[in-house]
Amino acid sequence: MGNACTAPTVGEEVVFEDADEGPATGKTVDPAALDGEDEEPDLTNFDPDVPLCKLNCGRPVAPGLTRKGRPYDTCCRGCALNKGLGMHDFTCGGKKASGPSRQACPKGAKCRDRIDEHLKALAHPLDEDYAIACSMTKGVDAEPLSLKTVFDWTDADGSGKLSREELESALVLIKQTCGFLPPITDEAWHHLDEDGNGVVNFGEFASWAGPRL
Repeated sequence: MGNACTAPTVGEEVVFEDADEGPATGKTVDPAALDGEDEEPDLTNFDPDVPLCKLNCGRPVAPGLTRKGRPYDTCCRGCALNKGLGMHDFTCGGKKASGPSRQACPKGAKCRDRIDEHLKALAHPLDEDYAIACSMTKGVDAEPLSLKTVFDWTDADGSGKLSREELESALVLIKQTCGFLPPITDEAWHHLDEDGNGVVNFGEFASWAGPRL
């Protein structure tokens, strides 16, 4: 499968896992480019005989069996990792994976390498395919999405505090992953930086983002 810091080869097997059990069968990724990766599944076209995900997201369980021979009871790895958050990946409900596969960065949300080549080669916690990538990467435990995970990823320099530039740079990705967040205007930053020291600590970030995420 290769080193955890290198991207896997195209066509490498992707192993899917139940929320409670390990992987069973795998699916080989088609090297064709991703088509409709961000499209929502058609929830009106599902087989009524297929059970729904046990995490109450309203989507059908993934087809196939766990390594213990039991039917899957969740719709996808993304949902199983981020229970109750409505996070899904592009294989949700049995949708076939397509496009080049990749592994997960072993540093997770605390990765400080923001070079485009690295970000394209390895998945990180706010990426849609992160849960799948972790299943393909030996020794990497997937990080569930949380305010601390988002904060750590936004803290690009690892200082433990966020500058306005860091927050603005990460805002688009945070919105794509977590939903609505307002723009960082001068007034918004003034309220966000409660102690006026020019940076935002985790407590200040949580007070601002918590009610919105």
